[in-house]
Amino acid sequence: MAEEPKTPTKPLIDVQRRLRVLEERYTVLRRKNQLVDENFLRVEEELRKEMNKLNEEYTELRRLVIDIDDKLDRFLEQVKTTASREEVLVLKKYLEMWDPVQYLTHEEARRLLETQ
Repeated sequence: MAEEPKTPTKPLIDVQRRLRVLEERYTVLRRKNQLVDENFLRVEEELRKEMNKLNEEYTELRRLVIDIDDKLDRFLEQVKTTASREEVLVLKKYLEMWDPVQYLTHEEARRLLETQ
């Protein structure tokens, strides 16, 4: 006679059910962990790109500041060689005293001499 298949006992059925539940939980946790890893890698790549962009902007700003500083230094050197307001006022007073417009030109002097 052929043996009839034995039906699992209740404790064995409980163990099988619990094992399936644990396997499902493990699978879900593995999927979540994989998603977290993928998201982490994506965010890390985005941050790396943003950092590179910020470094480039920082370098450009630094270059601009150095350029502005250099131009300001040259401007200040040029300002040192220009006349002050007081010097210009003194020159203005001398020009007003001499009034070079009143001087004769060579041609006017010749005409005056010729007419006399």
